[in-house]
Amino acid sequence: MDDRLHVGKQNTNKVLWICVNILNIARSLDNLSFEINMLAKNGSINAARVDRSKGQMMVPLVGGLSDISLQIRTEIDLLKTECINLSRKISLCSVCTRRHYQYKKSLICSLNRLHGKHQNADPGPGEESQMIELFTSKKSNTADSLASWVEDKLSDQIEEVEQINMESVARKSDDSQNQFRLFTQESIRIIQAAIKRLERIEKIRLTAKYVASYISINVAYLETGADRFHGLVENINIIVQQLDEQQQALIHYAEQGQRLLQTMLSQRN
Repeated sequence: MDDRLHVGKQNTNKVLWICVNILNIARSLDNLSFEINMLAKNGSINAARVDRSKGQMMVPLVGGLSDISLQIRTEIDLLKTECINLSRKISLCSVCTRRHYQYKKSLICSLNRLHGKHQNADPGPGEESQMIELFTSKKSNTADSLASWVEDKLSDQIEEVEQINMESVARKSDDSQNQFRLFTQESIRIIQAAIKRLERIEKIRLTAKYVASYISINVAYLETGADRFHGLVENINIIVQQLDEQQQALIHYAEQGQRLLQTMLSQRN
């Protein structure tokens, strides 16, 4: 049973580590959003200097960068909030896991003691193994397992106060298990929402890429001032590339976290 607790804690720590990575990358995206906004402002200044008859399309194109920056920042802020909520839920999962196993462990120790007290012998390895398997089985809850064991092994030999105390521990064990399932399911929903948000950020990134392409096309028709926009296009493409790389990293971590959470949930169902 201690091995199962250890594995549960390991998986929980892995998901927390993933949350930290997602949050760090999301925070770094703030810088990209700021850089896009600055490019939009500089581009607007340069677009205003262009002869309207030759470069009238530059103004709305460059202005669109400001909207892109705002959209990215909005999605990133929501992503960071989701990541913080996810970290809290995962921490609660860790607490519930520890409580669930500790309750079961204390229950098994108490039953061992009572068995030895009334039978004048400790349970043999085979019998203790059956007890552990019964109380760690995913197919039954702790309260039912306790009732089954008491009826089969201790019958009327257990005192009422002891039985009441152990029933209370068994219910707490089951409550911890139910809370673990609830928090894990909520965590999965949060990370699924984060993945959808990353998909929206990807669409915004593609929009920025298209804007850079359109600006580049319109620059070719300018007789003067074209040099003012070459650097703009180049910087947009650099940011788009950085955004793509970080986007891929975010998706990788999010999907890895989702798989771990689903594994944790299936192991406890």
